[in-house]
Amino acid sequence: MKLIRSLYNDKHDCYWRNEISVNKGNTQGLWRTLHGVLGDSARDDVSPYSADDYAKYFKDKIDSVRASTAATPTYDVSCRATPSFIEFSL
Repeated sequence: MKLIRSLYNDKHDCYWRNEISVNKGNTQGLWRTLHGVLGDSARDDVSPYSADDYAKYFKDKIDSVRASTAATPTYDVSCRATPSFIEFSL
């Protein structure tokens, strides 16, 4: 059993060393290999939305919140005395 485990570990190490050497000089390939070594799942960094789409979404969201709270009266915070640092004891 230990012999089989050792064989699998050697094969695993050999595979990743080969992947790293194949991608020498290719930073994108090296990062992809590094993510594979770390066990990160493959992901697609391409979003169907553009930066303008996100900006429009958040602007519309803010406008919506402002419109829904426009009729709410402002909260009146009465002035109150707050202690200064010299009033605190050591």
